[in-house]
Amino acid sequence: MEGDSRIYFDPPETELQLSIVKAALAEAADDKGRAGGKIVTVKEVLFGAPAKGASAFGGSKSGAKHYLQKIAKLVPIEIVGSYEAAILFAGGVKPDSARIWIYWTLFGLGLVGTLWYVGWRIGDRLLKQRHLVVYGAAYIVWAYAISGERLLPFPYYQDAIAAVLLVVASAIFGKVKLPRQEKATVKKSASTKPDR
Repeated sequence: MEGDSRIYFDPPETELQLSIVKAALAEAADDKGRAGGKIVTVKEVLFGAPAKGASAFGGSKSGAKHYLQKIAKLVPIEIVGSYEAAILFAGGVKPDSARIWIYWTLFGLGLVGTLWYVGWRIGDRLLKQRHLVVYGAAYIVWAYAISGERLLPFPYYQDAIAAVLLVVASAIFGKVKLPRQEKATVKKSASTKPDR
């Protein structure tokens, strides 16, 4: 049985990256303690703290976190970091009415960036359509789960809906077989010339 050509965007961490992350998390923990536990870091939102929708898992943060991690691995890490940072910075934009446009623009740029990056990583060696659909849909589900409350009003975004989407999407994306076969290339023969 031949495996699929799924790309997981989970680069190995270096010691320098780990020390920077540890220092930032320690500082955030100190800030969080001084603020009464209300400050949330990007790393906590993605992988550490009770994720959005955790109440749908009976308050278990590990259930929602597990499915969020599965979906986040299908989104290029460059997009994850850029989108999260931009969303956090956009929160300070004044007037408040301009924020929704910035959030939707960032969402659109993230989707285009994901599709471009995946297409670039695959190159011409594989059929791209199914890859682009899977990775694009993974980005949409991931973005909805982590920033849906900023993009959509209450009836359209709810923690429970985000949790259900994460579970369903991770099950579906795990079962989709991405083609490994190379594109068939048609070579033109030099001897064939059109009749005059």
